[in-house]
Amino acid sequence: MLQLLLLELSRLFSNTIINTLSAEKNYTVSGVNLTADIVITPPVGFEISTATGTGFVANPATITLTQTGGTVTSTIIYVRFAPTIVQVYTDNITHASTGATTMTVAVTGNAVPVPPSLPIDENFDYTAGTLLTANGWVAHSGANSLPVTVGASSITYPGYPLSAIGNEVSIVPGSAEDVNYGFASQTSGSLYASVLFNASAFANTSTDYFFHFCQIAGSSAGPFFGRVFAKRDASNKVSFGISKSSTTTVTYTPFSYDLNTTYLLVLKYSFNSATATDDIAYLYIDPAWTAIEPTPAIVSTDAGTDPTGIAAIALRQGLNTLNCKN
Repeated sequence: MLQLLLLELSRLFSNTIINTLSAEKNYTVSGVNLTADIVITPPVGFEISTATGTGFVANPATITLTQTGGTVTSTIIYVRFAPTIVQVYTDNITHASTGATTMTVAVTGNAVPVPPSLPIDENFDYTAGTLLTANGWVAHSGANSLPVTVGASSITYPGYPLSAIGNEVSIVPGSAEDVNYGFASQTSGSLYASVLFNASAFANTSTDYFFHFCQIAGSSAGPFFGRVFAKRDASNKVSFGISKSSTTTVTYTPFSYDLNTTYLLVLKYSFNSATATDDIAYLYIDPAWTAIEPTPAIVSTDAGTDPTGIAAIALRQGLNTLNCKN
């Protein structure tokens, strides 16, 4: 009889970039009344070992647990996801011993593509208490008035690969400093910017924007494009909004979101060339981590004048207290 004891195995591995390795999971195997050794075979896309951090083998290689007197003592098996193709991997680790029923452990992992080279990869991984303006950001409004400061804690979001890196920054109400971070100007295609957002308080039910692109970088960053808004209703539910430019109407979601809850917001700005007013801004809220771009939550197509380029991302301090992490 082959006895398989699962002590701890999360069968779903988090999103993993192809040709990289996930964090390890583990479970325990033991056997009694055996007539042969236990042979463990990983499926394609997964690796196994009897030691953490070393000795991993991939299909078609196997691991053999030697029986002594019909017994295999309790042995930890370590598993990691090692995808090479963008797809969902779902399969089984098999455990076979002659004369015993083959046992399996189901494993699943979602393989995602290698991200493109980024104009900015900003995780606020700076010393807590330092100013953003001391770490590459530039004030374009209200300089030194309630300056944006790196916090001592970090916002986390399930499956977000950068959650464990860096800290959050707080956007506070009042006549306060607004900052931007420049990059090489982009004039074609689509530009994406993601931010982890958590609204801890709203001073009132008025709307205000807190995150946007800038046409130029530095102390004179306007005009602004792809402005992302937030507001609450009387029941303290949150609505998000987006406007293509500083002069266009804001398009809002329903009041479907909660205070003190972290959301992944992705701002997309697409350049078009048919006219000087046909660019489009999109907002995704908690988009699925797949190789296919999901449907945006809201879209802004108003006919405001398009930018000549986009060269910075900005944080704005307005009416509300918000915690953000890029």
